[in-house]
Amino acid sequence: MVKQALALAFAGFFASSSMAAVTIQTVAFGGVASPAGAVVIDFEGADLSSVVPSGFTATSTGNVGLYTGSQAGVAAAPMGDATQYLGIRNGSYTLQSATGYSNLSFYWGSIDAGNQVDLLDANGKSFFTLTGNSALTSSDAKGNWFSGADNRTVLINSDEKIYGVSFYYPSTAFELDDLVFDAISAAPEPATWALMAGGFGLIGFAMRSTRKTTGTSFA
Repeated sequence: MVKQALALAFAGFFASSSMAAVTIQTVAFGGVASPAGAVVIDFEGADLSSVVPSGFTATSTGNVGLYTGSQAGVAAAPMGDATQYLGIRNGSYTLQSATGYSNLSFYWGSIDAGNQVDLLDANGKSFFTLTGNSALTSSDAKGNWFSGADNRTVLINSDEKIYGVSFYYPSTAFELDDLVFDAISAAPEPATWALMAGGFGLIGFAMRSTRKTTGTSFA
């Protein structure tokens, strides 16, 4: 388990659209440090309304809920995640803020090819789209619950401010956890991500493992 947590795989890519330059990096097995002042959404709450941070509004379509563990035909817990997470079926979940952020990260579980993430501007319009079948994310995007290739922390830096994010999937399911908005403008170098992810990913993975329960069913 420790060897798995230390065996971090990195994929750093630079992508651009007509509106923004966006840097995408992914890290296997766990998360990264949350800088001071960052907005952290861990989806630990009694219901969807309770997990929305101050200064944000949330809207959803289809079937969106909070889950712990895996439920057949509903949602599969991200690999190693024994905490509560967000699951989206046949719909979308959108967070919008009046504040613009430069960085966004989240733990993307069992990545499916059709999973879609849109970065939003101040008017709620998408200026960058990332899909599960992009080479920027998973190496196969087959929704494998137990593959490091399909369960990754995604690190996004944008030169255009991120005022919101929308997660969408027209089937079953899009699962994510530990969503972080950060205002720091500069994207850390890959070596810096490695140091941050190595320390905090190991700690986070170990904590999740100790809290993991038995008797799991899968979507």
